[in-house]
Amino acid sequence: AQRDGTGLEITVSDDGGGIDIAAIKENVVRDGLVTPERAATLSENEFIKMAFRSGVSTRGEVTDISGRGLGLAIVGEGVEKLSGQIAARTSPRGTTFTIGLPSTVASLRGIHVATGGREFIVPTSFVERVMRLGTDSVKTVENRETIQTGDETIALMRLGVVLGLGPRSKLDGDREHVVVVIIQFAGRKLALTVDRVIDEREVVIKRLGPQLPRVRMIAGATIAAGGVIIPVLNIGDVMSGGETEPALTRTGIQTEEHGAGTGKTVLVVEDSITARTLLKNILESSGYKVGTAADGAEALALLRTENYDIVVSDIDMPRVNGTELTQRIREDARISEMPVILVSALESREDRERGIEAGANAYIVKSKFESRNLLETIHRLI
Repeated sequence: AQRDGTGLEITVSDDGGGIDIAAIKENVVRDGLVTPERAATLSENEFIKMAFRSGVSTRGEVTDISGRGLGLAIVGEGVEKLSGQIAARTSPRGTTFTIGLPSTVASLRGIHVATGGREFIVPTSFVERVMRLGTDSVKTVENRETIQTGDETIALMRLGVVLGLGPRSKLDGDREHVVVVIIQFAGRKLALTVDRVIDEREVVIKRLGPQLPRVRMIAGATIAAGGVIIPVLNIGDVMSGGETEPALTRTGIQTEEHGAGTGKTVLVVEDSITARTLLKNILESSGYKVGTAADGAEALALLRTENYDIVVSDIDMPRVNGTELTQRIREDARISEMPVILVSALESREDRERGIEAGANAYIVKSKFESRNLLETIHRLI
C-alpha cells in the first residue's frame, strides 16, 4: 500500500494460475448477461470487469468458500461505496488487484485542462506525459484512433467524448496539431485529447459529500479563484469509459439527449453548492437551460416568475424540503402538471414511497447516481 496524490493505492498480488477468462465468458453467456455475438467482440479486460458482477463465478461447483459469485462483487461494491476504483490484471502466473481509495480532503498536483467548453483537473500522479502531436501522427487501428510513443501503440480518445460532452467523430482534418494527455492506471494507458492545457497546479480536492456520494468520472472538486468549482477527474472511471465499447454507446445516448435538451429548461433545487454546480454542468452539457435554487422556498419563488419544463430536487433541505416542494407544486393549478424528479440520499422503500406519494414522477437514489440515468429520466418525462 502507498499514498498517492489522491489518497491510498493498495496492490494485492498472488502467484496462482490467473483468472479463467474462458470460464467467465461461458458463465456470462449462459446466464444471459451478454449474447454470444457480443461476447465474441469483448476484450480480456472487459471479461475481467464482469468478474466483479454478482453471480459471476469461474468455479464449476459451490463450496463453503467459493462458487457463488459473491466474493469479488462484494469487494467491488465496498470499494465503490468509498468512491474508489478497483482494477485487475491477470496472466497464467497470477493476478494483481489494484484498489484506489480517495482521502476525504487531500492536496494534490493536477493538470488543469479545458475540453468541450468545460475545465477539469487531471491528477498528475496518473499522468505519464503531456504532448503536442501533429494530426498526421494519429493512425486508425481496428476502427480506433491510436498514437505511437516509442514501441507502444496507445488508444486515443477525446476527453470530452469520454465525459459525454460531445459526439464521437474523427479528429478535425483542418487542425495541424492536437494536445494529448497520456494517463495510466493499474498498468493500462490511454491517450486523451483536450482543447488546451491551462497549467499545472497544487489543488485541495474535496469529496462531493453525502449529497452526491458517487458520480461517475468525478473524484471530487476544487474551488479556484473567484469561487469557480472545477471537477477533479476519477481516472479509473475515465480509463474504463475510454477503452470500452459500451462507454461509446453511453456517450452516444448523452449526445442524442444533448440535441433533445435544446430549448428545454430545468430547475435544479439543491442546498449543497458543490452538488448544485455539478448537476448544472451535467445538464448544460446535454443542451438544457438550467436555473438553480438553494432550497424549496427559493424554488417556489422562481416557479412563480419563471417558466420551467421540469424540476430536479434534493429532499433534505432547509426551509422547504423536496417533498414539501413537490406537494406545493401539485397543489398549484398553474404548475400542477410539471414533472418533478427527486434525487435523494434516502434510499429505503419507505422514503421512495413517500416521495412518489407526494407527487414525484421519479426518485433517484444518490448512492447509485449516474448522469446517464438522470438524463434518460429527464428525456423520458419531457
